[in-house]
Amino acid sequence: MLRTRLSLAVLALGGLLVTTGCATTVPASDSTPPDVRMTVIGAGATFTLTSTSANESRTVSVPDQVSLLASAKDPQGVKNVWISGSMTVSCESGDIGQATIVEYFANNPEDPSVGVGDPAVDQRLTSLALETQHYEDLCHGGFVFRGASGSFRATGENFHGGMTDTAVFSLTVNP
Repeated sequence: MLRTRLSLAVLALGGLLVTTGCATTVPASDSTPPDVRMTVIGAGATFTLTSTSANESRTVSVPDQVSLLASAKDPQGVKNVWISGSMTVSCESGDIGQATIVEYFANNPEDPSVGVGDPAVDQRLTSLALETQHYEDLCHGGFVFRGASGSFRATGENFHGGMTDTAVFSLTVNP
């Protein structure tokens, strides 16, 4: 039930953001990087990180789901928006431990052939769902899931190399 509500919330927020995007023309120059935001849904709250906000940390337990939604907006056009990060999954068997690193990358790039004078959109978005129960599946051969931790951020890029990162979202997952 919680997973369904989170998924619907991400879809609704995504739909709202898509409908506010407008067409624009890529200019010959653009010295201002995009405004980028990452909304975190789950982890006990919904909040948005920007380039000027403080880093945020949350702790959840299996089987919680955390959804990340990134948007980048620039009146002169957005070339790409992405979410990147990783989680380190810890497993134990007696006194022996193992760790697995899971890398994440979700993006929404413009067609690479779009350039100066071409039509583009002034806003792009992408999302990433972190389903914590899958981390347990990374423990094999008698090893038991003991937790996971990692961090994520969103980045937006305009057509002239201007980029902006959000603050970092750190996540800890307890068994």
